Amino acid sequence: MAEHINDWLCWNEAYLEETRDRISIEPNKLCTYGVKALDDALFRIGTNELVVIGAETGMGKSTLSLSIAQHNAKQGKRVAVYYLEGGHLEAIRRDEMERYNENVF
Repeated sequence: MAEHINDWLCWNEAYLEETRDRISIEPNKLCTYGVKALDDALFRIGTNELVVIGAETGMGKSTLSLSIAQHNAKQGKRVAVYYLEGGHLEAIRRDEMERYNENVF
């Protein structure tokens, strides 16, 4: 393990490398939140970033995550949603209800 220590970056080198990587990213290729306040505050969802949404029961976590996923899927982006509770059947039901509401209202 000691032979790998020389491969580690100092914090300032890691910061500069991360900064260069983020500057070189084409913003149009990244996913957005589809919520102006979140997009303004957090910019975009970076490559290989995991977005975790946490809140009390009934606060709209599933609705928000589904909204973010749908927003990006409509733009042709590949998205994945993983629910710790409710599973895929609940996600499908929520998606169907969202589509129904869009068509009715």
